[in-house]
Amino acid sequence: MKKFIKTLILFVLGCILVSVNCISSTAYYELEYRNDYSGSYQNVKIDNIYYDLSIIGHKDGEYSVYATYPVVSGEVLRIPDKISFKGRQYKVTHVSFDPQESYNANPELPAKIVLPYKTICLPKYATDLHISPNTKLPNLRKIYIPKNLWDLSSLSDMPKLKVIIDKKNPHIKMKNGAVYSKNGKRLLTLVNSKKTYKISEGTTYIDFGFGRVNKTVEKIVLPSSLEKLPFDSLSSCVKLKSVKFNKELKNIGGCVFSGCKSIKSMNLPDNLEKIGFAAFENCRSLEKITIPKKIKKIRLATFQNCTELSKVKIKNNETSPKIEEGAFENTAEGIEFVVKNQVIADQLKEHLSNNKKGVKKAKILIGDKVVYDNINCRSKKSQKAYNVITTQNGIKYKLYSDGDIFKNNLIKDIYLKSKKIKIPNTVEYRNKIYDINAVEFYSYVNNPIIPQSAKTCEKLIADNFDSFANVYKWNKLKEIKATNIKDGFECIVSCDKLKKINVSGTDECECFIYGISHNKSLIKITLKNAGAIANEAITDCKNLKTIILSGKIGHIQRNAISKCNNLKKIKIQTENKVKIYKKAFKDVPVSCKVYVKNKSMKKAVENSGFKGQIIISN
Repeated sequence: MKKFIKTLILFVLGCILVSVNCISSTAYYELEYRNDYSGSYQNVKIDNIYYDLSIIGHKDGEYSVYATYPVVSGEVLRIPDKISFKGRQYKVTHVSFDPQESYNANPELPAKIVLPYKTICLPKYATDLHISPNTKLPNLRKIYIPKNLWDLSSLSDMPKLKVIIDKKNPHIKMKNGAVYSKNGKRLLTLVNSKKTYKISEGTTYIDFGFGRVNKTVEKIVLPSSLEKLPFDSLSSCVKLKSVKFNKELKNIGGCVFSGCKSIKSMNLPDNLEKIGFAAFENCRSLEKITIPKKIKKIRLATFQNCTELSKVKIKNNETSPKIEEGAFENTAEGIEFVVKNQVIADQLKEHLSNNKKGVKKAKILIGDKVVYDNINCRSKKSQKAYNVITTQNGIKYKLYSDGDIFKNNLIKDIYLKSKKIKIPNTVEYRNKIYDINAVEFYSYVNNPIIPQSAKTCEKLIADNFDSFANVYKWNKLKEIKATNIKDGFECIVSCDKLKKINVSGTDECECFIYGISHNKSLIKITLKNAGAIANEAITDCKNLKTIILSGKIGHIQRNAISKCNNLKKIKIQTENKVKIYKKAFKDVPVSCKVYVKNKSMKKAVENSGFKGQIIISN
């Protein structure tokens, strides 16, 4: 009876609180016992515009009102600043031209539609704009942007559109047909694309790629102020044919030209030092390229599926760049590599032939002279024929060989009876020292391996490996610390006492996170410098309380964090703007708080559909 009276009192107090704050709050229909309140009205139709009204959080004023689909007739669309519903007023904060969004799926509306508007006036309180690829606005010539809206990526590649930004907007400005940050250092969206676009001097960062297809620009001129092309920054420019590089460019990030299917050739700048993984993946018209002499490594899948690539010129005259797995997979049969001398030719031959996925019938030339012919990547059959297993100090290593063991080795098992294990990076075999580049304890395909070490090990430490994968049922393990992981951290499964995971990638930000699942005692995960937090990267960890993301993070993909029912805190303290997919935080409880560094990151989290409280905090 006492419990019933207590609940009734809380309910009455909650109703009074909501009625007093009728302007700053939104639709109320439920008061939870812990004094949080949440609720929503979906598909509210007012003057032929659908709205989604929701309130989520711990204090008044934290609400969202979505104008989710305007179907009004005429050439001018004016979305009101406020709407009235059930005797209350609400500020319209989000505008989305997509009838099938998850929060507003409406069977009465088509999945694809063409709208007639020539002018759109957004509400002055708007903080978010989303135009789906399935919504066409062929007649749109003018759009008014309010002072609190900064992300205009939905307006990418609209050559005839005039964007009018409120002068009081502190975040963005229009310059040369593009959206720049207010200080002019970041190019955010290329709106009025031309065949040739010269990026403004002073720009230090660009990000109009990220899968937003640009069908107009054919040539891009980079400014001298730009030292790096960030991850995915020019991807999907499907008509891009050439780039005029600046001399100062030192780094091309991962996936930068991915999907630029019209590029035929490219002379990279002499001062370039790094090329990221999959940088030219799916450039299906690329025929020839020159690799500068400072490049030491051609990363995983760099030229994968460049089906016409038939000539690669390597300028280095001292040492060949290392060719990683699949760097030239599915390139032209008979591809030619032109090098400076015999030393480079010998090293390059070894790199190319040691890959399991790569070249077919390749040639190596010094000038016009062919010095090696018919070079093929290693077949799976020959790969298995020359496996070498060696055990040292309680650790089993797997070394691959075609007669001479090369550096593509991994750790398969550990027999150490110790509470703390630091995984070694080298192994001695036949009086020679070989690098170990991967750790893999079991495979989903084969029978799972549960090492003897799993019976004693409480802390597992690894540093400077290409990949770290497949820790399964280490039931004494309490902590994993993995640093400088280049390519992947994957499949940490069913470790019942595991409480902490701390992972950091390299500065290239290319580490792939996937498959941290079913760890019932896991409390905290810290990730730094991850290229992608993949689909179901962190899932079904029922007691997980905290996730911290720092350094540089590329993508947080759909369903990246899911089924973590007790998650209390996500801190996104990254150095860069992160692409966050819809439903990236699927099933994350409403009570979870997300802490971000700035307003732009807050918008990115909101746009993903996250319904909990988002707090700006340094």
